[in-house]
Amino acid sequence: MQNLNNNTSPYRCPVSHCAGWVDLIEDKTSSFFGCGECGSMWHDEKNFQKEITQIISLHDYRAKCYNMIEDKWMPAPFKNEDKNYESLVESEPFDKSKSFIRG
Repeated sequence: MQNLNNNTSPYRCPVSHCAGWVDLIEDKTSSFFGCGECGSMWHDEKNFQKEITQIISLHDYRAKCYNMIEDKWMPAPFKNEDKNYESLVESEPFDKSKSFIRG
């Protein structure tokens, strides 16, 4: 497992068309970031961080969900989101990935 953070607040999912929440899932044998809405999983935090950067570059309103702290995206307070965040996300194209494992 590479460099998973110990943050307790959930992230907004960085997958296109998903307004779900991502949290760090840990058990005795493995850890990963997982979205309860779309089922996406990231075993490597670098890939998760990269996907956050990508979705922010496509949709400005997504940037309000994250704060850059020490070269790492962290969850921003929920109150920062646009009031119509979920409807904006629903207008995004569906993600084309065939796998739930994203990195």
